[in-house]
Amino acid sequence: MDINGKRLALFDSLLSRGGLQKILDVAADILGNPLFVCDMGVNVVAKSDTPAVDDPAWSNDPSDHIDVIRSSAKSGDFAKMYATDEAFISSNPVSPHRYLASRVRDGGDVLGHVVVIEQSKTFDEEDVKTLPLVCQVIAFELRGRHDVSVDRVNYGTIVDDLVEGRSDSSELSQRMERIGVSLPPVMRIMVLDLVQPETLISPDYLRLQVLRAFPEGLAIARGPRIIHIFDGSADGREVEARLARFIYTDGLSIGLSWPFSDLADAPFAYAQADAAVRLGGSGNAGTIAGYDEVVAAHIAELLAEARPLRTVVHPKLLELEEFDKEHGTDHVRYLHAYLSSGRSVSAAADMLTTHKNSMYYRVGRLEEIMGVDLSDERTCFLLQLSLALQGYAGDS
Repeated sequence: MDINGKRLALFDSLLSRGGLQKILDVAADILGNPLFVCDMGVNVVAKSDTPAVDDPAWSNDPSDHIDVIRSSAKSGDFAKMYATDEAFISSNPVSPHRYLASRVRDGGDVLGHVVVIEQSKTFDEEDVKTLPLVCQVIAFELRGRHDVSVDRVNYGTIVDDLVEGRSDSSELSQRMERIGVSLPPVMRIMVLDLVQPETLISPDYLRLQVLRAFPEGLAIARGPRIIHIFDGSADGREVEARLARFIYTDGLSIGLSWPFSDLADAPFAYAQADAAVRLGGSGNAGTIAGYDEVVAAHIAELLAEARPLRTVVHPKLLELEEFDKEHGTDHVRYLHAYLSSGRSVSAAADMLTTHKNSMYYRVGRLEEIMGVDLSDERTCFLLQLSLALQGYAGDS
C-alpha cells in the first residue's frame, strides 16, 4: 500500500466513527507493528489490539513504565518529540525494541504522542512518513471527542490564591469543600523547577508523578514550575526517598518549605519553598533543598528587599507563642533564656531567678510542646534566630 492508500485507510477509520481504538488498529495494520497513544501526562490513552507485546512500555504495570520514561527523558527524546511534527526512531536501553514516535498536535496545542514498537517488522522510511498522518487523524478524533486534557484541574485557582495570599482561610476552605478537595492537617509546599529543558517530559507529567508520590495534596503547573501542597508529616528523608522513587529529578531543582498547619501561612510556606529552590544549590538540576539549608541566605535577601520577616520565623516558635496565648503561660520566655544562655540550664535558671531543677523541667516541657530536640544545633540556631526576628532581644 502506497502513502496515498495509507492516508485513505486512516481517513476511512476516522469517518467510520469506530473511535480511537479503530484508528489505532488500522494504523497497526498499516505500520505492521503495535502502537499506543499517550496524553501529555504520559498516561496511555489507548493501544492497538495487539496481543503479546514484549516491551515494558506496553505493560499495564505503571512501575514498568517509569524506567522507560526516565531513560527517554534523559536522552532528550521527549524534548525532540514535542519540538516537531516529524517522526523519529529511537532506542531505549531498558527496552528490547526500538521505538518510532511523533507528537499529536491540535493547532498550537500538543495533546500527547504516539509510540510504535518495532516488534513484528523492521522500521522503514515509509513508516517514518506515515506516523505523522496517524497523529493527524488521532488529533481529529480527540478534538471531536473534546478529550484533549490529561487531567482537568478544578482547583488551580484555589492553589494560586493560597500561595499568593489572595483569599482568607475560611473562604478557601469553603471553596475546597464545594469541589470536594481537601488538604492534610499538617502541610508542606514543594516547588519543582524545570531547569534543563533538554530533559523535558512535560509539566503535566511531572504534576501527575508528584501526585502519585504524594497523593494527599494539590498540585498545579505554572509554566515550567510545579507547585505542590502535600502532607507535611513526612520528614525530609522520606520526602527525598519518595521523590527518588517516583520522579526523574535530573532535570529539576526542588525546594521544600517548613511544615505549617494554617492555610493563612501558605504564602509564607511558598516563599520558603521558592527560596529553597532558588538558593539551594543555586537552582542546579538534580538538587533537592529544604528551607533549613537556605534560611541565612534568605534572611539576607529579605532584608535587602524589605519583605516581611514573618516568612523566616520557625513554625515551632509560632506554635509555642500560640500555646502561650491559649494557656496563659510564658514558655517563650524560658526558651529565650535557655538559648541565649548557650543552652546552660544553670545560667538560664540564674537569668530567670528560678531553681535549676525547675529549669530542667521547663526545658523538658519545651521539647514536649514543640516536638523538637533542644540538643540539636541546627534546631536551636533556627529557634534563636527566629526569637531575635520576633523581637526577643537582651535579657529576659
